Amino acid sequence: MRRFLGSMLALALAPLASADAAPKEPRAGLAYYANPRTLSHVAAKFGLSVDEIARLNGIKNKDTFHRYGLVLPDVPSTRKLPRYVPWTPARKRVACPVTPWKFVATTAGKGCTDAYCGTGPDGGRACLCRDDQGDTSMVLTTNGKSLRLPMDVSYFNPWGSSFVDVASADLDGDGSPEVMLSVLRAVSNGLGQEYRPLIVVRDGQEMLRYDSGMFTAKTALVRVGKQCHLATAHWEEVTHPLKGPALHLVERTFDPTNLRVDREITGIRAGESKIYELPFDPLAPRTLPTQSGTVVKIFREDVGTTIKIRTASGTKILPNARLGDASTGRVLPLGLVPSKVPKGEAVFGRSHDSDIVWLPDPSKR
Repeated sequence: MRRFLGSMLALALAPLASADAAPKEPRAGLAYYANPRTLSHVAAKFGLSVDEIARLNGIKNKDTFHRYGLVLPDVPSTRKLPRYVPWTPARKRVACPVTPWKFVATTAGKGCTDAYCGTGPDGGRACLCRDDQGDTSMVLTTNGKSLRLPMDVSYFNPWGSSFVDVASADLDGDGSPEVMLSVLRAVSNGLGQEYRPLIVVRDGQEMLRYDSGMFTAKTALVRVGKQCHLATAHWEEVTHPLKGPALHLVERTFDPTNLRVDREITGIRAGESKIYELPFDPLAPRTLPTQSGTVVKIFREDVGTTIKIRTASGTKILPNARLGDASTGRVLPLGLVPSKVPKGEAVFGRSHDSDIVWLPDPSKR
């Protein structure tokens, strides 16, 4: 991921140099023509005027323009072209209410050279402990049950700062709140992408973990329709049909109780401020793969998720893989590791230089 961000930095900023890099989003029903050479060439090909094409696409300089594609009027000569699908403006995510825990630096406890502890509802307690070897762990106690979680904390943050967050919320609607905790792990160079594992704990056991990016335990629960789902945000390469490829800050949401990914994915193009609903998942293939198998194990290894899958020809190990939701065609968050391996037959294949294992419909897992 970090190598990807470094190599894509120039690509992300390239559109900013063009005066025609941010055309107004065209209306629906227009024809779409990819990879145009010149306006005069396109005009001659379809019997149109250069002025009409320039007006539809908001192009001021007709001699030198920088466009990945063009929209054309819906006339008989363009009827065989695909229709342009507008990108719908999206609203900023609305956070769902959570109960944040209060943390303060405390006197070092047993085995800790530094400690940072907090309290939550119903006598809940969490302590971030760093031992004399420099290893960090979180001890979480709820309902009389304690769980120790190893933590990889960023060395760029001073001890006791706000890089740790714990909050409670009822994620599954059973009346008993789950605990969400997040710790800032690293910040990449260039775009300042945050890597922040978010862990959900239920009844003293880890329910799932994933990389939530800029979202913390206090902000990751957002409203999707009438429900509250978990969110993640990372920089991903997205190709706009008119502007071309660039990095976008892409937000995904999913239901933590069944791992169903919401169809609505939003993105903000680097250097711009408008939020759009993406009409496709930038990480997903056009069609799902056909190779199938049964997921045996999902575990965290270094900075990625490793998936062990059993197929008719034997067992395969897929390092740095991602999970996807076949029912919606959307990819689950980076680094997702559920505590229980989903049941049912999954399909898998490579897309955008990553192995993606597509889980079946939640009702079949």
